[in-house]
Amino acid sequence: MSFARYSVFKPVTVLMIVCSVLVLGYISLQRLPLALLPDISSSRLTVFASYPSSSPAEVERDITRPLEEVLSTLNNLEKIQSTSSSTGSMVRLEFVSGANMDLVSLEVRDRLDQVRNRLPEEVERVTIRRWQSSDSPVFRFAVGWNGQREDLYGFMQEVLIPRLERIDGVANVEVRGVDPKQILIDLDPVRLQSRGVDIFGISQALRANNLNVSGGYVIDGDRKYSLRTVGEFGSVEEIRDFPLRGGRLTLGDVANVRFDFPEEDSFSRLNGRDSVTVVVYKAAAANVVGVCRDLARELERLEQHPQYSGLFGVQIFRDQSEEITKSIDDLTR
Repeated sequence: MSFARYSVFKPVTVLMIVCSVLVLGYISLQRLPLALLPDISSSRLTVFASYPSSSPAEVERDITRPLEEVLSTLNNLEKIQSTSSSTGSMVRLEFVSGANMDLVSLEVRDRLDQVRNRLPEEVERVTIRRWQSSDSPVFRFAVGWNGQREDLYGFMQEVLIPRLERIDGVANVEVRGVDPKQILIDLDPVRLQSRGVDIFGISQALRANNLNVSGGYVIDGDRKYSLRTVGEFGSVEEIRDFPLRGGRLTLGDVANVRFDFPEEDSFSRLNGRDSVTVVVYKAAAANVVGVCRDLARELERLEQHPQYSGLFGVQIFRDQSEEITKSIDDLTR
């Protein structure tokens, strides 16, 4: 029996099949992930080692050359280029087209672990930078703050960021423009010179006495106890009373020690108020449109909350879902 004849004699069955296809198609369309750009991964990697207050020649000798030696043996490496400056070393790696960059990144991290003991102790971190289209933020907004700036950091860390990170599909939330309080030590050159104390000696003494050190083990019968010497500073007063030169001086005699916000070198304002910028990244398999809409609704609920009403204002200036829906509407028309 032909399909046409079957359709004539079995109209209900054919109608049910067509309705099922339409319903499944509609459900699939609603759940189809939307993205502005396809997943694109560059075949280049950049390795950066920060080493400020040094000369380019010193950076090349102590950092760049060891990095080049260990990275030049990577598989599928096509080109290597390095730059040494007074702020650190940057090594650019270019691999052949089609190389598995996820595996390459793991190999690079393994090589950096091998050469880590050859680098100066002042190099605390070596970063790997790799461009991927999925790494770009999907949501960006500014928060204007009406209260004291000292309370802004606590609000961002304790209220805003946790509420945004709980949204399904949000991978990471970054805040730019506000720094936490730090221990600031302002040395007085006149008092240092009059007491014969040098900055390098103070730095070395503080670093050597601000440590938690393992003290070994104690075995008592069938039990084994781990010992640990806790030597980190616990308060500003301990740092201020830190002895220098055999206890004849303290750090407070030659410096002003305080727990305060670092000096601002840039300022951000929103409608005449202090503001910070918040950047949101999505998870790999998340729907951009759904994540952005949930973020906008959460911000609106937070602004209308009685506890925070009038305390802050939000200005959204990058919503990737709007670009996606506009592109789809243009395609539909």
